[in-house]
Amino acid sequence: MHEETENIHPWLEIPLSIYETHMSQSQVGQLSTLNACMQDQLNTYVARTVTVLGIAGGNGLEHVDPKKISTLYGVDINASYLKEAARRHPELETIFVPLCLDVTTQAQELARCDLLIANLVVEYLGYAAFLEAVQATRPTFVSVVIQLQEAETFVSESPMKSSFDCLETLLHPISAEGLGQEMDKNAYRLIHSQHIPLPNHKWFVRLDFAAREDH
Repeated sequence: MHEETENIHPWLEIPLSIYETHMSQSQVGQLSTLNACMQDQLNTYVARTVTVLGIAGGNGLEHVDPKKISTLYGVDINASYLKEAARRHPELETIFVPLCLDVTTQAQELARCDLLIANLVVEYLGYAAFLEAVQATRPTFVSVVIQLQEAETFVSESPMKSSFDCLETLLHPISAEGLGQEMDKNAYRLIHSQHIPLPNHKWFVRLDFAAREDH
């Protein structure tokens, strides 16, 4: 009799310390850039309820104002990431709601919100699963950051790069044009687009959408 091996999701195999150290390397330069993006995303739109997909350790949550936001849903597949995000931000205890979910299969469990933030997440979900999350949350505003690159590999070079090899199977081809078309089909119009340069011939593209009246 052979024992069945349980498939472990790749994001459960990467310690938060490895992820954050990699993202903060000077040749990667993404942790601080995403932090600045989060600050602007939170400050640009009036939203009482906010959902952040792929919240990891809570990078950028110091910009959340509990006086303006009544509920902050933090979504991640890794429970240890969520626990650390909550530990780091005790000032958000009364509004932070951690949700340990695999959005590719559990999007229907997401609650409605005014603003949906998804930074470096759509690439791992694909259009279909991300749009299920949009349909479940029915936000007024959606703000997304995707990564584009001239290089062949999505993950930037760093001493920790090999720790992310397990994620290659999750990646979906995503483009700004493709995401815009899919959002348009779901009654969202593009209201803001921004290119943010990164090291290693890579760049972020931030795309913000607002629900149309026929939403």
